[in-house]
Amino acid sequence: MIETEDCCGKKHNKRGRILAISPHCDDINEGAGGLILKLLANQWRVDILYCLKENHDAIDANAKKYGYNYKFLQGPDGKFYNTNWLNENISKDYNPTYRRRLSSRGDAQLQDIIKKIVEEVYAPKNDPSIHYDMVLVPTSDYHGDHKLVNQACLSALRSYKNSIVLYESPRYTNSNWCYDKKTFSPNSYLGIDIFQNEKNEWCKSFFDDRKRDKKIKYLEVVNTMKHLAAVRGDGTDNRFAEKFQYLSHNMDNMFKG
Repeated sequence: MIETEDCCGKKHNKRGRILAISPHCDDINEGAGGLILKLLANQWRVDILYCLKENHDAIDANAKKYGYNYKFLQGPDGKFYNTNWLNENISKDYNPTYRRRLSSRGDAQLQDIIKKIVEEVYAPKNDPSIHYDMVLVPTSDYHGDHKLVNQACLSALRSYKNSIVLYESPRYTNSNWCYDKKTFSPNSYLGIDIFQNEKNEWCKSFFDDRKRDKKIKYLEVVNTMKHLAAVRGDGTDNRFAEKFQYLSHNMDNMFKG
């Protein structure tokens, strides 16, 4: 991971450490941006692992602006994954529009991804005393790439002892609920009132790479997610909130120190 002083120009005494796994460049900030910003404000070290290499310039600028560290997932051959790879190599179990002649390669590629995630979760190997207090995992939905990353993460984390937390894919919240026997059952809500506007700006940072029609559509998505966060905040002490599902919980001192 890129060291914090390289991203921010200064060192911090970190209170905790989190690994957030994001299928695409914008999934983590859309689904858990408030949590990430809150942890950063509480002097946590945040490492984000992007499964696809895309929008590198925007990601690098965001890392410097917000103070997180990032890395792109690499295959065993050292190459980075991209959207074309997903469309061509995921088996029919993850991608309904897969190409039949390539389906046999999907399972092998999934095993490669699992192995690489295991390496990231249990890193750094040179200092076993340094570990992640929490790993954030994307939910599964009807998108093949999200479904694959979700299963790869859960397979890689079978022996993980600290907190494993699923975060919502807010663009596909209905599919999270009804697809694949309800794979997302939130049991925790986090208020993000003072971070909501900053989260919106983080989401908007990817506008420059989009054509005008897509930019307008994506702006509507960002606004919709803000309204959804307001729905999540209803019934809590906050106006805006994000929802999560704890699969394992060892966070009694979440904001320790």
